[in-house]
Amino acid sequence: MAAIAEHRGNLSSLVQNTFYNNDIKKRCQVYIQGGMLPLAYTLAKSNGLDELALEILQEAGVEENDIQLPEIGEAISLPEPVSEPLGNWPLKESSLSFFETALLTGKVDESDEPETKEVNNLDFTEAVIEEDDGEEDGAWDEDDLDIGDDVQASVEDVGVTKPDVAVADGEIAHWLRNNKTAAGYVAAGSFDQAASLLHKQLGVVEFEPLRKRFLEVYQSSKLYLPGIDDLPAMKDYIRADNDEDNPNKFKPHIPGFDTLEQKLSAGFKQFKQNKLEEAIEIFREIIYTITVLSIENDEQEAKCEDVLILCREYILGLSIELARRALDPSDVKRNLELAAYFTKVRLQNPHRLNALNVAMSQSFKNQNFSSASFFASEILSINPSGPKAEQAQKVKAKAESISTDAIEIDFDPYADFDICAASFTPIYQSSPVVAEALVGAKYKPEFKGEICRITGITQIGVPASGLRIRA
Repeated sequence: MAAIAEHRGNLSSLVQNTFYNNDIKKRCQVYIQGGMLPLAYTLAKSNGLDELALEILQEAGVEENDIQLPEIGEAISLPEPVSEPLGNWPLKESSLSFFETALLTGKVDESDEPETKEVNNLDFTEAVIEEDDGEEDGAWDEDDLDIGDDVQASVEDVGVTKPDVAVADGEIAHWLRNNKTAAGYVAAGSFDQAASLLHKQLGVVEFEPLRKRFLEVYQSSKLYLPGIDDLPAMKDYIRADNDEDNPNKFKPHIPGFDTLEQKLSAGFKQFKQNKLEEAIEIFREIIYTITVLSIENDEQEAKCEDVLILCREYILGLSIELARRALDPSDVKRNLELAAYFTKVRLQNPHRLNALNVAMSQSFKNQNFSSASFFASEILSINPSGPKAEQAQKVKAKAESISTDAIEIDFDPYADFDICAASFTPIYQSSPVVAEALVGAKYKPEFKGEICRITGITQIGVPASGLRIRA
C-alpha cells in the first residue's frame, strides 16, 4: 500500500502507511518533501537518525547549536507480528470434490454390476436433410467404373437418489429444490452434484469434453445489468417460464433443444461435403447438448432419444469410413470388410447411398462380384432412377454374370448383427456384448471399462440407470 501511495503521489496516505510499517526514514523524507523541515528534523533526531538530521539542518541552513529540543523519553515499542503461525487451529481436512477429481484425474468410484441399455428402432424424420437436388455428391470422390457394354465379360431413471445439495438462498435455492436433472444442477452452479448424477445415470467419467456445455448452461440462466458508477452489476435470473409465480415450479432456463435440428443439418452438410472429422465433432456436440438438457414432455424426450441414436449411427459409420481410408493399400480384405460394415450403419437413405456406392465400387474393383451385386441391388431399392441407379444396374448385370468373390471377407449381408464401435467387427446375436448407457453403443467384452469411442465421455459396461432429462 505504501508503494501504491508513493506511486500516486498521495503524501497523506504514504505518511499513514509509514505508521503501519514503522518506516521512520520514509516518513522523514515525506516531511522534507512537504517542506516540513522542523518536523522532519525532530523525528529523525528523536529516533537516532543523526546523519539524516544533519542533512536536514544543512538543507535548512541552520546550525545544530541554534536548535533546542525538549527532553525526549524512550521510544515506544511497537507490537511485533508473531514470527511463527499458530499450529493448533481447528482446521477441517479438505479433499477434492467428485467433479474436481473426475475433471483432473478422470478417476471416479465404480459400482459392481454392469447394465446395458436396449435401443429402440430408429424412426427419425428426414425433414432436416436437404432435399436431393439431383446433383452428384462430388465431394465423396465417387469413381466411374469401367464396366463396358458386354455384360457377359469377366440406444426412466431407476432408483437414483438425489445427491445432497449445497445450502443456497433465493432463486438458486428454488432451482435446487425443484430440480430433477443434471442440467438443473449445472444451471444452479452445483457442478459437483451434476457430475455425480451424470456418473450414476450414464457412467460419465470424462468431464473435460462437457466443460463448454456446462458453462453454456450456467451462463444462459444468468442476467447481469450494469449498475451506476462504482457499484457492481445487478444480477438476475432467467427462468424456464418467466410468468410462473409458484416458487415450487421455478426452474432455470436450459438452452439447447431448439438447436438440435439446426446442428443436425450442419452435421449432414459436413457429411455431404466429405468432411468426416468435422461431421463427427458436430454429432458429438449434439450428444453433449442432450446429456446436459432439461425437457418438458414425452414428445421432446422421444425426439432427444431418436437424435442420440442418429448421432451414434453417424459417428460409428464415419469412424468406420475414416478407418478404411487410413488402411494400407495392400490390406484389401480389411478394406472390403470396412466398406461393407459402413453399409450396415443405420444412416438416412440419401447418405446410405454414399456408403453403398463405396462398398459396390470397392467390391467390383477387387473382383468381389457377388458382394458388388448385393450392394447394387440395395442402391436400386433406395434410388431406382438417376445416374447412380444406371451405374448400379450395369454393375449388377455384369456381377451377376460372374457371381463369385475373389476375396473372402467376414461379412454376411443377410445376417442381423451389431458392429463393435471399437474394433469395427461384427457382434452376432449369439455373441457376448457390453454396452454404454448414453447412446447404447455396443462393444465386445474385452473393451469393458474403457472410454466409449462414440461419446468420448462414458465408460463401457458400467452400471447406469439411464439418461434422465425430463424436468
